[in-house]
Amino acid sequence: ARWVAMVSVGGPSPGTPYLRNLALPDSLLQSALQHSPFAAENTECTLFAGADAASSELHSDGIANALLVVHGTKLVVMLSNTDELSCAETSSLNAVIAARAASGGFPRPPQRPRWKAALLGRGAATERSATGRVVFGSLELHYAWLDAGAMLLIPRGWLHYARCVGPTVSLTYWD
Repeated sequence: ARWVAMVSVGGPSPGTPYLRNLALPDSLLQSALQHSPFAAENTECTLFAGADAASSELHSDGIANALLVVHGTKLVVMLSNTDELSCAETSSLNAVIAARAASGGFPRPPQRPRWKAALLGRGAATERSATGRVVFGSLELHYAWLDAGAMLLIPRGWLHYARCVGPTVSLTYWD
């Protein structure tokens, strides 16, 4: 199983503890897989835990994944894989997204009624989330505020950035 334990050393949250891709013990893994949106036999599930303001860099994954917040709140910003960006453009956009996330630049819309699921592009968020869009130049950034119990599906290849709002624990399912 893959895992990384890191402390952010630069970027938006220097020195902020962020544990990433920790393998779950078998007993916990079996329970976690019951909540997977993917077929269990094809799914990996890893744990993420971060302090307030811990964040990932803007990145894409070669497989679809789903993020389930177990405790706390996460802000996730996504960009369609149809937007081709160079490494330099991705790095610059990461800095802009991180600065906006730190300064409230992704307003939290009113939460939708519990019985409605919010849709975000081709990804889908559960009722414990609030979503929005921000236009940045020619790019449309989709974002979601995920509270405990909310799940966000991130399509394969979509660029995404995640930031913990307060201490946060989440599971990521990899298809």
